Amino acid sequence: MELLLSVDPGEVDDYAAVEVVAAFKRVEAAAAAGAARAAAALAGRDSMHGRLVTRRSVKELDFAADELAMRLGVTRAEAAKLVDLGEAFTGVLAPTGEALAAGQIDARKAAMIVTALSGQPGPVAWGVQDAVLPGAPRRTHPQLQRDINAALVQASPQDARDRERRAAVKRHVTHLQPGVDGTASVHVVGPAHELVVLDATLQAAAVAGRAAGDARSADQLRFDALIAMSAATLAAGRIGPAPGPSGPTGTFALSDRVKINVTVPLAVALPADVDPEAARTGCCGASLVAVGADRHGTSGTAGVGEAGARGQGGAGGLGGVGGLGGAGGLGEDGGSCGAPVRAPHPMDTFGDEPDEPVAYIDGVGPVTPEVARALAAGGTWRRIVVDPFTDTVLDVGRTVYRPPADLARLVRERDGTCVAPGCSVPARSCQLDHTLSWLNGGPTAAWNLASMCERDHSGKSSGAFRVEQPAPGELIWTTPSGHRYRRTPDGRVTALPREGWECADEPPF
Repeated sequence: MELLLSVDPGEVDDYAAVEVVAAFKRVEAAAAAGAARAAAALAGRDSMHGRLVTRRSVKELDFAADELAMRLGVTRAEAAKLVDLGEAFTGVLAPTGEALAAGQIDARKAAMIVTALSGQPGPVAWGVQDAVLPGAPRRTHPQLQRDINAALVQASPQDARDRERRAAVKRHVTHLQPGVDGTASVHVVGPAHELVVLDATLQAAAVAGRAAGDARSADQLRFDALIAMSAATLAAGRIGPAPGPSGPTGTFALSDRVKINVTVPLAVALPADVDPEAARTGCCGASLVAVGADRHGTSGTAGVGEAGARGQGGAGGLGGVGGLGGAGGLGEDGGSCGAPVRAPHPMDTFGDEPDEPVAYIDGVGPVTPEVARALAAGGTWRRIVVDPFTDTVLDVGRTVYRPPADLARLVRERDGTCVAPGCSVPARSCQLDHTLSWLNGGPTAAWNLASMCERDHSGKSSGAFRVEQPAPGELIWTTPSGHRYRRTPDGRVTALPREGWECADEPPF
């Protein structure tokens, strides 16, 4: 610590300045682990326990959280979380506590793991930690949450389904929470596969507005669309279609020529010998992409189509699990309902046994086998062949600048998200970048294309970040400070040594 405090950040080069920040964050993590363990030790003392005896009952009281809340100037709930964190580190979740103490993960990541695994059987808790902790240092908080969810689903699909159903009972929309400068916020919590309808509708409205020349930003359009829909419902006195394209407030007026169409591709695999038409069960319509190899190692088939049957309007979300039709449509001018679901294996492998493949909704994360099968039922299909051993989509090289539609889909399916380390923008919303620029002779081929969000694409194009693609979907990024990271097709990020150094895991502080 003394060495770290003796460093003047203004007197070191860019690389070392980044390492100084990282070193302080490791100290912060170690301090958080120490505080949690001390809080748990305090809670175990006899002086922190009391008993309230009345004529009707005897109530056991714990004072540790009250004691810490007063001293730290935090709420009792926050202090109680600190105690719970420390107590969790003494049992099956000790590996998480050790990772926090070593500065490998921060307190928020540790709390996420503890929250997800508290109450889980020992073997499940150990297995999930083994799966997520090695990669946790390089995962963002949303990415780590998805990793935890996926590991839980894979460890015990039945338990995951039960937890999902219990959580769905607690779905809610908070009342207004005051913000600054006259703003407020509302938090919506519920089943992810139902909330995708709301998200897809707002995004489609924003895209339609921008395409029509609306000067508002996408975020502003999403907000104004939500308010317009709510205002129209309030004015109509019912949940359903309301007269006029913009509602009574006029906050989201669009040209009569503009139609909002929602087409969100699903990525769910079917084995090669399954007839897609036979798999249909009356979903309200979805665009589907299936990739993967069947259990016998032969190349799988896949399907992608445009919007399926239009929704029927009316209130409701996606409907009950296992039957996504009915009242979950987007209305008369809506497109298909659904969301991108990734599944690198055949749909028939999404069973209820542990250690089987896990399906994902892009932008949301893992879903249970039951939801995956329901979302996969329906749509129009096309074929994509993948490598049966690596699940990598095969290269279909091209020699033109703008990638053809099939090649663009291929690259986006391979990448999943923006390929910048830590970025989770879905690939479907990204631009396709030539790793070796077209002007410098770079071909339009899968091995020279990568999905990048607008911000990261700009950083690369400006020359501030240097990007290499030694293998299809494997990107090596060099930052302006000289830090180097490898991002593999599965989204994992690892640090590489500084050029001229031997080990990336031996920082100077």
